[in-house]
Amino acid sequence: MATVTYISDEGVETSYPVGESEPEIHIGRHKSCNIRTSNQSVSRYHARVFFDGQGYYLQDNESVNGTFYENERLKPGEPVPIEDGHYLMCGNFEMRFDFDDDDYNRAQGGEPVYEDAPADDESTRFASAPSEQDDYYPPPPPPPAYAPPPPPPAYAAPPPPPAYAHTPPSPESMPGSFLLNSQDTAKP
Repeated sequence: MATVTYISDEGVETSYPVGESEPEIHIGRHKSCNIRTSNQSVSRYHARVFFDGQGYYLQDNESVNGTFYENERLKPGEPVPIEDGHYLMCGNFEMRFDFDDDDYNRAQGGEPVYEDAPADDESTRFASAPSEQDDYYPPPPPPPAYAPPPPPPAYAAPPPPPAYAHTPPSPESMPGSFLLNSQDTAKP
């Protein structure tokens, strides 16, 4: 049986088999999917990988963010054959597809040929999954949903002006006042 390998939401490298005994697997966010993720770029029923008795295929289920194989977006509903060691993307959720010995025999008509892979090739791509001895810190929780800002404090009327300690003097009582009274303005 072939396997689809991915990093789970918990940060653990996980493989799911597909082949004669498990001919079809579904990838998405829905709880009925075989490969589930909470990745928001993945649709609820995003894609499927299936085995038809001769080969393996990847099919997009009309997802919003697309399914990619060999960096090409698949046309919805059109299955494409997939090969050993290739990467699949559902939105930005990455998986690797790998044959087992029976699949090699079926595809190549003989025994698989194993080559020593260089240390920096893509076969180590998932090596970054945290192990139990590593200090693993889960990603921070998503930001809270938008909440409007709190209302401004209640309006309070301004305080009254300070009371005068004494009554201000009238202009007439001020020394040197040039105010004239009505008697001073009469003509003789």
